[in-house]
Amino acid sequence: MSKRRPHFIMGQAVVGTANDGYTLKVDFHDSTVPNTYKPDAQKMLNELEQELERLQRVIEVRTRKLSDEIAANVK
Repeated sequence: MSKRRPHFIMGQAVVGTANDGYTLKVDFHDSTVPNTYKPDAQKMLNELEQELERLQRVIEVRTRKLSDEIAANVK
């Protein structure tokens, strides 16, 4: 939902109430391209693994810096 149009999600009108529930009309379209792009699952998993490793390194660095700051302030 957007702030400007709170009763729209991705351009589609949201119908209903909090008590009754909400409904949203979803449009489906046939592809005009005969060969659609299908990403390689293993490549996606490898990229996800690399991103998780990167985030883990960032967490470790920030944890070490914060630990050092705390140790410096305790003395």
